[in-house]
Amino acid sequence: MLARGTVCTSAILGALALAVAGNAGDKTNHSKKRLTSRECARLVEQLANSGKPPFTEPYVTDLPTEVSESSLIEKQQKIAAAYDELSANIAVALPVLVEHVNDKQFSYVYENGVSGVYYPRVTLIARLDKLESERQCSSSS
Repeated sequence: MLARGTVCTSAILGALALAVAGNAGDKTNHSKKRLTSRECARLVEQLANSGKPPFTEPYVTDLPTEVSESSLIEKQQKIAAAYDELSANIAVALPVLVEHVNDKQFSYVYENGVSGVYYPRVTLIARLDKLESERQCSSSS
């Protein structure tokens, strides 16, 4: 029987492989130049939010009264920019992302588009979820 960490790591690496395969046929040049490993490492660090999650529950159906969607978007712009650059350079970014497979730092708040529930996301897992979700959306179109 495999240890839980092994299963989780295998699932993450599988999602990464799908993300790379999903972008392999994409001829769109999202970035002016290919990133170096050092630049990818800097961007991976940028995925970590300097603040704390706005709530402590695993999810909430409504944001706390002192938090608005617009303030979340503003605070998360730097994280979104790093994500976009890493996604556009996934072949170079993949080894750097794998190094952070156990990273549990808070990254951003994600709203589920179907249920409207808000979740705090951690750095790598959040990005893999989003990559996989985008890949599924683009393949079903």
